[in-house]
Amino acid sequence: MSKGLLVPDGLVSELITARLRDADAKKGAIWDGYPRTIPQAELLDGILAKLDRKIGKVVSIEVQLAELIDRVVGRRVCETGGHIYHLRYSPPPSPDRCSCGGKLVQRKDDTEETVRERYAEYLAKTEPLLRYYGPKGVVVTVDGIGGLDEVAARIKVAIGVSS
Repeated sequence: MSKGLLVPDGLVSELITARLRDADAKKGAIWDGYPRTIPQAELLDGILAKLDRKIGKVVSIEVQLAELIDRVVGRRVCETGGHIYHLRYSPPPSPDRCSCGGKLVQRKDDTEETVRERYAEYLAKTEPLLRYYGPKGVVVTVDGIGGLDEVAARIKVAIGVSS
């Protein structure tokens, strides 16, 4: 995971099965970034079938590649406190210092090249999930452009959760 790679499916399967058996997940769970591949989706289907449960919604948050690059390349992190800024959307108090005085740095993987590589992997391995889940009638698409609260509100509407 620290290298930006996916966690092995067997480990993820064990974690998901255990988590879905927890009392607070009996009525449902929201998975962020899982499944990412068709084999993972098939694995999840098997886990859910054993637990007599099913997928309610699959949310596809749509953002153009240029916007993804802008978001990532403009991100800065405080070395001291971990506070996250964006040079345009949530600017730091100074170009190189956090409000706590800590030095702001750009993560090594916050580059255009890394974003393009991850996007290509998404197109190859994750986007096919929309075709996998599409016939099941559970896919909803959400516009991912806007502020965090705005996008979160769209997701809540899409999955039928009220604030």
